[in-house]
Amino acid sequence: MNDMLKRVGQEPIPVELRPVLPPPPFDWNNLKQTWQPADEDVRSGKCGVEFRFVKRGQRLQGVQGIHVLVKKQRPPQPGFGIQVDTLLYATQPMLEEPYDSFGYRGQDRNKCRYGVTNENGFVRIEGLPKMPVLVEVLVPTANFEESGNRWDLLMESNEGLQIADARDPRSVDANKPPAVIELQEGEVIRYPIMFVQSQLSANVQDWDAVDDQFELTWKSPPQTAVDHYNVKLTLSAPTQHPGMSTMSPSIVTETVQVNETSWPVGQRGVGKMQLVPGNIYLIGIEAVRAGHIVASLPRIRVHVPWKHRDAAPPLTGLSQQRPTFYHDIYLRTNANGQSLEVRLPALIRDSPKMFETEYHRLGMAWLDLHKKKDNAIDDLRKLTVELPRGNVVRATAQSLLDATAANQPIPNRLKFVAPK
Repeated sequence: MNDMLKRVGQEPIPVELRPVLPPPPFDWNNLKQTWQPADEDVRSGKCGVEFRFVKRGQRLQGVQGIHVLVKKQRPPQPGFGIQVDTLLYATQPMLEEPYDSFGYRGQDRNKCRYGVTNENGFVRIEGLPKMPVLVEVLVPTANFEESGNRWDLLMESNEGLQIADARDPRSVDANKPPAVIELQEGEVIRYPIMFVQSQLSANVQDWDAVDDQFELTWKSPPQTAVDHYNVKLTLSAPTQHPGMSTMSPSIVTETVQVNETSWPVGQRGVGKMQLVPGNIYLIGIEAVRAGHIVASLPRIRVHVPWKHRDAAPPLTGLSQQRPTFYHDIYLRTNANGQSLEVRLPALIRDSPKMFETEYHRLGMAWLDLHKKKDNAIDDLRKLTVELPRGNVVRATAQSLLDATAANQPIPNRLKFVAPK
């Protein structure tokens, strides 16, 4: 740590201060003055917590340099906005000036405790008062030997190893808050062992275009024996936040067990699911050994271009534009300050090459059904005739037609449905 401080022109932090420091400040202009011990009430108690992090492979190897933050649990804050009371806000490697890309920006910084794992993967934080605390973990992987690889963080539990990131859709419950520990007077609680595990790498990137000739290939996990792989294909749809993979909807998922490191998804599909023009899919892979997942590929989003017209790729979040019509949309939604009734016809008229045009046409028909317009049924029928079987827009249009024929209420919140 002091070597890095010297590189950025800061004075060293005395060894005796390190066990009682809060997380580093966001502003690194004068660390000697701003990085002082945490408040006494969070470093003079009789409680403690210990963590161990290991790298998973042929042998368990302690991981040095993992950042751990412990802070008092507080009630959820109302409202919306970007969370800045976290080590994960705007975190980047500190390679060049200005050196202000790592630190803790919350106003409660001096009420937090902080530590970094040693060469054996251990870190212990002591002197805490008896209270419920939240745990936050940051694992820098840029200095790992496996260049270009991505990693999962898993936690040992009664159900085996589970994804420890609550924001990850593969975790046990992605809607749960971060882990809470109830500290006990005079005790050092040993947190379950945390495993850093390599992700698989494949021949597909987020938002790639695929077709009926697409063959999925991937590399086996390094230094890990595998019994088989589970290839998963999930039908998805446009989402309000296409830049966030965790927000991508899962409409229906099929899985196939594979013994090799490739699968002809385009020609054979996955289970009962085939690649169909106009659809968005999520692709995932799990490497399984003795019934346990030893490596995985998180969900990669891909799309199949339309065949009946020339169209641009989907909106991906790389631009300032966001989809106007998306999965799980409410009837009164506004887009860019305009109602759906105004925005959707304009997009259909002015941007006919958008990938999402058929989705927009579905949206207009859904709105017109609520207004009991005569053309709504005809517009839905056109979609079921024009679009191929297995397309999610066609399936959703048919579900609206079936609901209308059965005199069922038209949903105020529309979700795309799986083809039958």
